[in-house]
Amino acid sequence: MSGAPATSRLYFFDNVRYLVIIWVTLFHVASGLAGHQEFIRDSNTSVVFSVFHAYSVTVMMAIMFFTAGYFSTPSLRNRRTGLFLKNKLVRLGVPWLVGVLFLGPTMPYMAYYSRSFAGLSSDSYWDFWQRYMGSIFDGWLLPINFTANPIFHQQHFWFLSVLFVFFVAHALLRDARARWGLTDAEPAVERAVSQWDFARAFLLTALVAIVGFALSNQLDLPSGTFAFFFKVSALDVALYGSVYALGAYAHARGWYTNAQAPGWKAVGFIALFLLGAALSSAAVFFQSGMDSPLLMFFGSAAAVLINLLSVLGFTSLIHRYMNTPSHINERFAANSYSVYLVQYPVVLVFRLMNFSWEVSPFIKFITAGVPALVVSYLISEYLIGRRPPLAVFATVGMHATLCLFGLPRTDFSHQLLDRQAQFHAVIPAEARPVALLDERMGSGGWGSSMTGITWQDGELYFGSTEGLQAMRTEGIWKMLEGEESIRRVAALGQGLLAVAGDRTLSIWHSDTNNAQEINLSGEGIVNELVSDGKGGFFYEFVSDKGNAMLVHRHSDDAEQVSSLPIAGAGALSTTHQSILWTADSTLAVYRLDISADGALRVRNSFAEVFMADGKYGRARPDPMQHTVSGLTVDREGRLFLVNRVGLQVFDPTGALLGVVQLPDQPTDCTFGGPDLSTLYIATKDQVYALETRTAGSPLAPLDEMINDL
Repeated sequence: MSGAPATSRLYFFDNVRYLVIIWVTLFHVASGLAGHQEFIRDSNTSVVFSVFHAYSVTVMMAIMFFTAGYFSTPSLRNRRTGLFLKNKLVRLGVPWLVGVLFLGPTMPYMAYYSRSFAGLSSDSYWDFWQRYMGSIFDGWLLPINFTANPIFHQQHFWFLSVLFVFFVAHALLRDARARWGLTDAEPAVERAVSQWDFARAFLLTALVAIVGFALSNQLDLPSGTFAFFFKVSALDVALYGSVYALGAYAHARGWYTNAQAPGWKAVGFIALFLLGAALSSAAVFFQSGMDSPLLMFFGSAAAVLINLLSVLGFTSLIHRYMNTPSHINERFAANSYSVYLVQYPVVLVFRLMNFSWEVSPFIKFITAGVPALVVSYLISEYLIGRRPPLAVFATVGMHATLCLFGLPRTDFSHQLLDRQAQFHAVIPAEARPVALLDERMGSGGWGSSMTGITWQDGELYFGSTEGLQAMRTEGIWKMLEGEESIRRVAALGQGLLAVAGDRTLSIWHSDTNNAQEINLSGEGIVNELVSDGKGGFFYEFVSDKGNAMLVHRHSDDAEQVSSLPIAGAGALSTTHQSILWTADSTLAVYRLDISADGALRVRNSFAEVFMADGKYGRARPDPMQHTVSGLTVDREGRLFLVNRVGLQVFDPTGALLGVVQLPDQPTDCTFGGPDLSTLYIATKDQVYALETRTAGSPLAPLDEMINDL
């Protein structure tokens, strides 16, 4: 092969280092514009950022671990293990400690700030910091959530702790090889590497990662932050550990030296295996559905191969086209590590600045991304790089300033805090959602995807992918119907439940434990069920052609159809003479009057759904999806609804009082318990109980006419 100087690879890896950090920074800007759960979740989103997020989330970190693995071997060479680890502990440990103590907590705090402090009792950063750091002692394994959350985790500094663990393992393995007499037989620079050698190494790495993925899924291994420092994730170890080892192997075999780099043939080999994994995944999906273990295996294989193909492609392209010396590239590379440390908090600051703008997400991406990169570089170059002690002092000073003064008040930051007195008159300040399926039912491995929930005759009924289930107040649960997935349930009184399956609608008789199927007016699905208080119910039917209608089915089985523009969720009002229902492409919750003959008409817009996007109460030029999936009311006429933000409480006039945050996105809510004062909230795989200072509205007897109060 042609003889480029061996040192040329240093120029190439300089460019890899700073380009991937730019990628990481822009990824963090795009995360909140992709519609996913993230610290600052914007309502101005684009599918472009969703695709970018989905592709980048593991690929860019794989490139970083590959690069770290590549340079770990020369860093170890001619150094004792103790000296090597001491150097890495200072290089990684000090920034990690400063980061998790003083920079990391600012990120979820800024998330709460963007959500009007929903879930916090005050805007005090000092109070939040104490609660956040105190959560370290709540358990040995803490969950990891890059969103508004008072539970400690390492934020993006997890990369440093995981990398240090890999360095320790690498150094110990080096010592073990030396004791066993295993050394390299020839210098790496003298080895010739074929394209098949490149492809084989990548494919063996993929095999190790895939086996790790499969074992992790099979054994259902836990993940989280362990003992303050360690990020426990079998999936991360399988992928990133394999990629780090591949980087170390690449250096040992002389990759990228003397013009030896993976080319199109190696890419083609890996792409063929990726295509095979993708086609196998598709075949399993269409033949066996989502629940097949083979789908998880082939899907994991495809994901791993995408990551490795991206590592190969990114490094090879930079090696081929950017393998020349440059002072600018050298400075960018020298600052890449420090830029990584500070970029995420800086990104969130600039995202807060344009958070409430009603503009294109691409404008937000540019106006946050470019300044964040510039400011992060300036902090690295002129503060961290030249005055490290001053940088630490400035970080601690920023922490003290935030503890004393917090963040400035804006038109969106304190909306909920200003209404806390009214909110706590309904939801006590000390009330916390209690997980029922783990604590009362002893079912820690529960994962049945809850959808609908309702209370009747002393039992809590909930639908899930496993069927219709019920739980008594003492925590005893039972499966009532397990033959099909249940989408929604509604209590009708006298032991009757309306139950919507995937494409079915039926009446469940609890005394005989059987269902009476109802013929739908065509092929489609039922999205929502709401009792009318008189033995009948309303249901939202969406045909396969996309046509939506609201149907009132009376207790005598007669049906009335309305084509009102509804979508999402509904609830019967306290008076039983109207229903509340959400509408498509708007954040409004409408009140629909029920006439004497059961027909519906829109009376007014009752409330606006809170989206925690800095725009509550403002006119919106574009349609907005509300994501509401459940409504209920109390005896005073207050509205309780659940969407991606959490449980929202509105007073009888439709004014927002506050929000209760939940560990997962809720799917439905209902009042229950002996006195109907407990609010039950379903999420994907859990049911929570929340004690309140109010009570739900009971169903009227079937033979009683409900009069307006």
